[in-house]
Amino acid sequence: MKYKEFIEESNKFLQEIEENEAELRRLKKWLVKIKKRDYFLCETNKEASDLFEKCNKVLEEFTEKLYLCEGLVEEKMCNKHLIYLNKT
Repeated sequence: MKYKEFIEESNKFLQEIEENEAELRRLKKWLVKIKKRDYFLCETNKEASDLFEKCNKVLEEFTEKLYLCEGLVEEKMCNKHLIYLNKT
């Protein structure tokens, strides 16, 4: 049945997001370790920090959009900021 295939693919997709979240946590721990050992403030410190923040933001935006599309959260405007409310 096509629904079963769709459900399987959707579950794989969601699992990949969870894997990406785990990978982001791994990168954060790694960056923290590197910074603790960086006694001379290497010039690539800021670049690495900025890149981690970009990765974090991109994943956060992606998951918010996904949850909105899947109907898992509701979008509301409040003081010019988006607020996401769990529907469960």
